[in-house]
Amino acid sequence: MQNVWVCHFGGACISVFNLRGKKIHKINLPAKNITNCVFGGYNNNELFISTALKGLNKNEIKKYPLSGSLFKVRTNIKGKKALPFKFFNS
Repeated sequence: MQNVWVCHFGGACISVFNLRGKKIHKINLPAKNITNCVFGGYNNNELFISTALKGLNKNEIKKYPLSGSLFKVRTNIKGKKALPFKFFNS
């Protein structure tokens, strides 16, 4: 099954949508600006999530003190294995 994982910059969460566009899961995080996520780990079932401090004022940093951190969330699904490619520099 393939899903789309959407990182919400300014939204403090990741939304997961199925192929029909239905939101099937939400991961709330203690950081406001979620920038990217990727599956990894030994079994490819851990989601690594990067966040940013950019644009946060002092009050937002107080509310989300872990902004700018890297998070790891263990999931009950496995990400797709990345296919290798060869990069040609011309």
